[in-house]
Amino acid sequence: MGKRYPLIQKATDIVHLILRDLVSPGDAVVDATCGNGHDSLFLASLIGEDGFLISMDIQKEAVMATSARMASTSVVPRFRILLASHQDLSDVVSAEDNLSGTLSAVVFNLGYLPGSDKSIITRADSTVKGLKQALELIRLGGCILVTVYTGHEGGQEEADSVESFLSSLDAKRFSTARHQWLNQSSNPPYVLIIQRKS
Repeated sequence: MGKRYPLIQKATDIVHLILRDLVSPGDAVVDATCGNGHDSLFLASLIGEDGFLISMDIQKEAVMATSARMASTSVVPRFRILLASHQDLSDVVSAEDNLSGTLSAVVFNLGYLPGSDKSIITRADSTVKGLKQALELIRLGGCILVTVYTGHEGGQEEADSVESFLSSLDAKRFSTARHQWLNQSSNPPYVLIIQRKS
């Protein structure tokens, strides 16, 4: 019987597939918009007990949900969960010793916190600020993965601003791509992928 390949049906499948290839035990990673903690938990499983994870969100509910999810895992890396905005990413990372320029991955999940107040959303200006900082914090070969949602008010504006910014990046330093489904309806989320080349 041939090798079985996982079905890739959701944006998170793409994100996790890429992270599985690029993140190794002992790495330092950031979940810049931790939400309900699913990406943080997955990152923790990749970096293991010797890795370092920073999870952050502007909503107390998200920080609490991520804390509870992390408490349920048997693989516990060194980690910090912070009530902070992704636009303050550099300050958060620089507060830890020797992390700047060493991150193997930074994950952004845009939009609103599922099951919470839909009027509290990520915004174009703060997201672009966070991305600019993340670009300087990842190591050579490191990646930034951004899951983009456009089905809510303000979502398309944010997506347009983020894509415009990423399109302007120096191709000698960064590789950027978009993974988007073409045959799904109702504004499915898509993934933007940025990798540092030099």
